[in-house]
Amino acid sequence: MDGEEWAAKLDELGVAAIDPHIIWQKVRARFVELDVDTKDILILEDAFVRSVLSQQADLATLTRILSTINVGPDVRAIVQGLASSVIFAAIVGHT
Repeated sequence: MDGEEWAAKLDELGVAAIDPHIIWQKVRARFVELDVDTKDILILEDAFVRSVLSQQADLATLTRILSTINVGPDVRAIVQGLASSVIFAAIVGHT
């Protein structure tokens, strides 16, 4: 790969890393792998979308909903990691 192709690929990966749609697809796939109840996935997806649409840098709606449903520690860790990565991206993107 030459320099231009390399830069284009990095740009593509950067966009994918912050695209909420792509992020949720990966998170949802992991929830399915963990056998999370479909209703819980839908509740979390709705909360994620609401957080993104209201531009909550900390995904507050999503993390608040997490405390109201019965999911395992793996799911909680995924959501907490997702919120942390979104906060980090917001901080880095604004410096």
